[in-house]
Amino acid sequence: MNTEYSILVNSTDSYDDCWGPFFTLFKAYWPDCQQKIYLNTEHKDFAFPGLDIRPTQASLRTGQAELTWSECFLNAFDTIESDYVLYLQEDYFLKGFAQPAKIQELVNLMQAHDITYVGLSDPGNLGPFTPSFHPDLWTVGQKDAYRISLQASLFNKEKMRRYVRKHENPWQFEYFGNKRAHRVKDSFYTLNRDLYPHNDLFPYDATGIVSKQWDKKVVLELFEKHHIDIDYAQRGFFTPTTQKPKRKPITVENVLSRLKSLI
Repeated sequence: MNTEYSILVNSTDSYDDCWGPFFTLFKAYWPDCQQKIYLNTEHKDFAFPGLDIRPTQASLRTGQAELTWSECFLNAFDTIESDYVLYLQEDYFLKGFAQPAKIQELVNLMQAHDITYVGLSDPGNLGPFTPSFHPDLWTVGQKDAYRISLQASLFNKEKMRRYVRKHENPWQFEYFGNKRAHRVKDSFYTLNRDLYPHNDLFPYDATGIVSKQWDKKVVLELFEKHHIDIDYAQRGFFTPTTQKPKRKPITVENVLSRLKSLI
C-alpha cells in the first residue's frame, strides 16, 4: 500500500505572477497528478483546472497581518494532512515529465526506513556523499553545509519541524536550520547523482526567479513553447555582470551580507 504524501508549493502573495506559469507547466508535465497540492500564500486564493490546489492563506488562518517566512512555513505544516511532503517553490518550473511512480517509491521508502529527508535536485545538497542502503540514494553527510536544502525535496513533516524557528527568514533557516541538522542524527539522503544527474524526477532549472527578477535563460523559451503570456516588465530580467551567481557557502558573514541586501 502506497504511503500518502502531499505537494507543498512554497510561495508568497508577492509572487502570484508565477502561479499561472507554474501550474500550467505542472499540469502539462504531471497530467495525472492525484496528490493534494498546498500553495503557501498569505491572503490570496488560487485555483487551476484539473488540480486539487489548496491555498494555505496563512494570514487569514492565523489572524496575523505580518508573518515571517518560517511562520508561513509552519502554518503550511499545520494545514497539510499527510506526514510526507514533496517540497517545491513557485519558480521551479517543470520543463520535462515528472516521474510520480519513482517519487511514490521514495515516499514508501521514507516511511519504511524512518527517513527525514531526500533531496531531489542536483543543486541541492553539496556533498561529498557516500553510498547508502538503497541504490537510488546517497547518504548526505552529517556536516554537509546544505544538509537541508530548499531545492526540490521530500521530507517528513513532523521531523522537519525541529529545524524551523518562527522568527527566521529562508536564508536564516538555511544557515541555522543546517546548524541544527548537524547536531541531530536524523536520516538525510539525496538521489544517486550517477543514476539521476539532471533533476530527473522533477525536471526544472534552478531557478526561474533570481534576485526577484526573471531568469531569461530559464523562462523565455519554456514559456513560449507552452504559450504562456507574461508581462516580463513587471519584474524585469536578471542581468548578471558576468554570470549567474553561484551559491556561496553558508557562513555567518554571508548570511549577514544577504540580509543587509534585502533591507
